[in-house]
Amino acid sequence: MKTCIRFSLTLILLLAIDAPLAAQTDGAHRLYLEAKKRSFHQEWDMAAQLYAQLVNDYPESHFREEAQFWIGYCLEKTRDYRSAFLAFSTLERKFPNSTWLDDAVQHKIMLAEKLAAQRGDQYYMLLRAQMYHKNKDIQYLAAMALGRLGDRRALGVLESLKGHVDFDSETERVMRQLAQSQDLPDEAIYAEDTIGNLNESQSRERINPREEKVHYFAEHRFEQYKKMARKDDSWSREDLILFGLWHILPSDDFDALLKMDATARTEWLNRFWKRLDPTLTTERNESREEFESRVNIARQFYSYYDGIEDFTYAPWDARGEIYIKFGQPVTRNQAEDGELWSYPQYDRITFLIRPNITNIFGRAIFISSLDGRSMRSVPQSSDWTRWRQLHTKYIFNPGFFCEYRPTDGNELVKDMTLEMRKSGAGLAFRYEMPVSEFKFVEKDGLYHLAYTESYIVLDDQMHNVVRHETTRRITLPNKREMKRQKSIEQEIAVNLAPGDYIIGLRIEDPHSHKIGIKNLDISVK
Repeated sequence: MKTCIRFSLTLILLLAIDAPLAAQTDGAHRLYLEAKKRSFHQEWDMAAQLYAQLVNDYPESHFREEAQFWIGYCLEKTRDYRSAFLAFSTLERKFPNSTWLDDAVQHKIMLAEKLAAQRGDQYYMLLRAQMYHKNKDIQYLAAMALGRLGDRRALGVLESLKGHVDFDSETERVMRQLAQSQDLPDEAIYAEDTIGNLNESQSRERINPREEKVHYFAEHRFEQYKKMARKDDSWSREDLILFGLWHILPSDDFDALLKMDATARTEWLNRFWKRLDPTLTTERNESREEFESRVNIARQFYSYYDGIEDFTYAPWDARGEIYIKFGQPVTRNQAEDGELWSYPQYDRITFLIRPNITNIFGRAIFISSLDGRSMRSVPQSSDWTRWRQLHTKYIFNPGFFCEYRPTDGNELVKDMTLEMRKSGAGLAFRYEMPVSEFKFVEKDGLYHLAYTESYIVLDDQMHNVVRHETTRRITLPNKREMKRQKSIEQEIAVNLAPGDYIIGLRIEDPHSHKIGIKNLDISVK
């Protein structure tokens, strides 16, 4: 399969380079031909830059979507897998009907296999999703990728593809390994398959138009929702993102967003997501990526349209609503009257979700259990009060619940603190970390620890005020001193004018594969 893809793309390169200029002598065409030439000579970095220049300088060019594909392809060749993945995702988002789409999806599958760090991350979930693609070649690629990652769910998909795609020795080897492997140790955590097995009956997403219906959302939020719902199923990417934002934004913010023009809306959203970015010192915004991934999955797996007269539709049902707010459930099981989605990290809650309808009338999502106790029988009065409070907090109020987890093989430093304090006539922020989280390296009879310290200070408009990176070093004479030193403490002085700021701190130790991430909001008087 991969050999076939590479051969096809090489042939396209050769044909493109030999193609006549025809009547085109414009700048976009010259960039296109130069980029193709660089690609043919495997000058991947330069080729990617030229394609990106074409995309940015000539947004109306008919080479635009092809160039976007080749950006991803060239970045993949440079082993910048994450950037390549994002480039192919951009092609999917901006050109959903592109003839390059299937190729982009196939490359995303290959990249997702390389990038998947743990079950449930966005790359792993993409592989799960693509096992149910309408294209059997894409199903095969995704199943093989998951099979090589040891996911036994791939075995059933591969068996179903016998006779539809050609199996080679690698396929047979993967299937034998999966058949011989034991059930996954985290089978309970990813119960019943995340987005496949429970989807046999597609979700029907309806809002009954009768005015006398009772709903439990604030009146204004209900009106916002009704205005976005529609009788057809033609949702653009921008429509889906906007509908997803309704689930996580307060009503006044959402109102303000609706009144903005495209430029102002983009700027506002950039600031909004920057505030939620768990890694302010890096270009990547994991919270925004997670939100957009959740919107994609909600639309792909929890939506249905049957065009019944006098009904209006949303892009997803109640399951999609919960997925956008909370992400992948820790466990997911079938009940007689719906599905049980568990999120023990949030008050040990399990939601009962009724598929095929939305929750706009408050009848599709309930808290089935909290603190590990069932709420499906008559609860104690104290539980009942808390149950109602958490219904408001988790179901009826907007919110985006997202816990940052590194996806690059690192682990988070535990028990790290960050605080602001006065320092002489100015201010300083101070961080503290357990020394046991880090790894000392012995050299020349001494014990050395070195970590990278990066921090950034942003103002209330998310403009960069201060940015700094340095390497901190600690040297101890012996193991006894290592045991005595319980923590690493550091104070950093800053000089800030009055105003509101957010500080982002990142600590990285390559020897222990640990990173410390902390953000802190401060107000300087």
